[in-house]
Amino acid sequence: AEAAMVEAWPGLDLVAQVWLATTLAESDRIDDLWSLVDDSTDSLITRVRLMRVVKSYTSPGEALDDPVVIKGLASEGESVRVLAEWIEATLQIQAESRYGDAFK
Repeated sequence: AEAAMVEAWPGLDLVAQVWLATTLAESDRIDDLWSLVDDSTDSLITRVRLMRVVKSYTSPGEALDDPVVIKGLASEGESVRVLAEWIEATLQIQAESRYGDAFK
């Protein structure tokens, strides 16, 4: 199934690509498809990826090492960069509330 989705990806319109990026399982078995999603230059797809990444971390340090977050923080697109910065700040606040002064 992954091979068929990888082959179809370039011909899909933006709505279909966003839907796939939103609904795909996080699995090593579909790494090639995730590579296509992550290589997308569309800001909506990048924002979807950022929203999916945020649930994976409780530590801002770990999140900052994620390629999707790195791409978002370096984005020239304001909406993508602001979302990545919000994710970073939210994780920092979460870490501080969980672990107190150890993160200050």
